[in-house]
Amino acid sequence: MKKFLTIILCITIIFTFTTGCGQDPAPEDVPEDTQTEVAEDDTQEAVEPETPEEPLEPEVKEYKHTFDPKALSDYWKEIFGKKKVKAWYRLVDAVMAGKDTFKCPDQETLDWIVGQFPEKCFPVLVDLIEGVGECENGVAHIYFKTSRKQFKKKMKKFINQVEGILNETMREDYTDLEKALSLYRYFCANYEYDYETYYNMYDEYQAQVRCYRLFEEGIGICQELATAYSFLLTQVGVDATIMMGGEHTWSYVRINGKNYHIDPTFALGYGGNVFLDYFMMNDEQRFTTYPECEGVELTFASVYTKEHDCPEYPADDDTFKDLWGCLLEDFDHEKHVIRCFVSGEDGELEPKEFNYEGF
Repeated sequence: MKKFLTIILCITIIFTFTTGCGQDPAPEDVPEDTQTEVAEDDTQEAVEPETPEEPLEPEVKEYKHTFDPKALSDYWKEIFGKKKVKAWYRLVDAVMAGKDTFKCPDQETLDWIVGQFPEKCFPVLVDLIEGVGECENGVAHIYFKTSRKQFKKKMKKFINQVEGILNETMREDYTDLEKALSLYRYFCANYEYDYETYYNMYDEYQAQVRCYRLFEEGIGICQELATAYSFLLTQVGVDATIMMGGEHTWSYVRINGKNYHIDPTFALGYGGNVFLDYFMMNDEQRFTTYPECEGVELTFASVYTKEHDCPEYPADDDTFKDLWGCLLEDFDHEKHVIRCFVSGEDGELEPKEFNYEGF
């Protein structure tokens, strides 16, 4: 990686894309009474056939994302179960409708959904809800931090931010892999790691560490970055959650029925260059890039999995191993190709293509 970074800093790569579309001027109109004569005159020069028009570029359908307040990863549904998921949906419906109560089966369900779901599944609620009271007779009370007017204003701003990011990075026909890669590239270009908060997170800065801050300020530490990345993927239908281990947090996705690690935090800090060492990793590659988590009990989705049995989610597929160590140039949706650069034996960057058809 250091070798790559040195190359990037020392060499300026200029990509020049040229397109040309030339066509001879159309011949002047020939009067009708001379057309036959001209055609039969063998002394006339042959008329060159018209150059066929170049085929049109494939039509790209405009993507228009609509925020879904109840978008929820299948990981969460599998881990928490129907009862807690149903209670969470009722809380969301109540909040969006401005109600201050919602139905909840019991206190244990209430404690878990309030303590775990908002930050990771609907980040702005952390700044809008003061808390939820005890569950009595199947009903829980919601306490808001703001007036209804302020609530609507803040909610609208957040929804616009989310929709703006996704409308910028997505196409309607993107596959789940392309959605993950496009958003990964967006994070590299638009967010920064907050070292000040990291070094002071156990002191005065601890209270401010939350996913919503990343949307507001454009900076964050690992749990904020990974949570935001997984949240946005869930919004566009990709099954995503977070994983914690060895004092670090990253994203975990299920694509084509297989699990992969994606670490948006480790991908930052290279001047907008997108290194793919941390994209679509299996367990082995995760331990290689972050050995501190090897042998450590990993936590899926939330601390709930530390106290309750949950499904196992191994990441054992190495389909994307040829991407690790590469620098992203772009990807071609039509050809199913990721174009990137890899360091050659002489230290020079060499172009490389990775075919991802089927993903």
